[in-house]
Amino acid sequence: MKINKQNFSNFFENIFNHGGKIPNFIRSILNSKSKELLYQSLNSNNNLNFHILNFVPDYFKFDVNQSISKKEVVQYQKAYASFLGNYNSVDEYIKNQFKKNARHIFKRKKRLELCFEIEYVKYYGYISKMDYNFLMTSLKIMLERRFKQRNETNKYLKSWEHLYENTFMLIREKKASIFAIFNNKTPIQVSIQSHFGDIMHSLIIAYDIDYSKFSLGNTAVYEQIKWCYINNYKILDQGYGYLEYKRLWSNYIYRYKYMIFFNKKSLKSILRGHVMCFKLNILEYLKSKEFLRVLKDNFLGTQKATKPLNSLGYKFAFKDLDEEIPLNKLTVFNIEDFSPLKQIVFDFLYLNASHIDTVQVFKIDSEIDTFLISGEKKKQKVIFQKR
Repeated sequence: MKINKQNFSNFFENIFNHGGKIPNFIRSILNSKSKELLYQSLNSNNNLNFHILNFVPDYFKFDVNQSISKKEVVQYQKAYASFLGNYNSVDEYIKNQFKKNARHIFKRKKRLELCFEIEYVKYYGYISKMDYNFLMTSLKIMLERRFKQRNETNKYLKSWEHLYENTFMLIREKKASIFAIFNNKTPIQVSIQSHFGDIMHSLIIAYDIDYSKFSLGNTAVYEQIKWCYINNYKILDQGYGYLEYKRLWSNYIYRYKYMIFFNKKSLKSILRGHVMCFKLNILEYLKSKEFLRVLKDNFLGTQKATKPLNSLGYKFAFKDLDEEIPLNKLTVFNIEDFSPLKQIVFDFLYLNASHIDTVQVFKIDSEIDTFLISGEKKKQKVIFQKR
């Protein structure tokens, strides 16, 4: 089913990823959940013949000129959003959303702040070019490490130049923002958000995988929702694509829709609109039954699932100390010089509720690839072996 690109546009991408590009035949857009008027044009185009929008959130309501008719087709793709209007704070939202498991969200956030010198920074409306370059470089490195670990590709890395070139001005125009979690001036989590009316869309969340134990993604969502409450935003939309954390945080899981617009005074346009509506309904039905995926697998062959790569690349074992090791047999070791040890040390901090400044790491001189993590409450011996 071929569609002329001039008559077709991805509404979600245009609104949230390209700075709010809205087709000129739309007079207004309403957020039906918050009743906020998101967009209004006094000079909308009356001469539309035919146009399709896809990936339209189901809580967006359009008003168009009287000469234009519109029809909707529900899409197969699910999207994930948090509607915030029924609660007064992020903590209240979390307690209602997670019930008894809310304590785990609070615990990991508090443990992160206990173990490191943590600072949360939001760049919205202004960011210096130096800070922007620094954070975008950090974001790219985090994405590359994470998707190498998962042995997968990432669509934002594929189109990195476009993302990098456009986001800076969008931040200054208050159409986008960057949120970062710093540990002692070093970014350990960076995310990009898009803004439209009273809606914030979480575009990218990336984190330093060495801090995996601390659930930085959950802490980032916590801070984003907190910012939404402070700034009177009503929705945090995390978009399409299933990820477990999206499902857990979202109190509204919905399906996108196609919006088909056509000129009600043109018989050709009316027929085209109804035929396209029929075709799209069939297409989405086939998607819902996974018919297209099965067809693709049969004709092109099924791709074998790739196993995630071990983030450390080493086998390691813990061993209890039989006796104290004399200091003259230990050499102070910088964990930045051996990345596989870094995540293990951070896990040690989490499990023992210790601050990084209270822990020392030593290389045991008499043993091969063996280290000692020494904290105030506990000491742990770590033995490495290459895979």
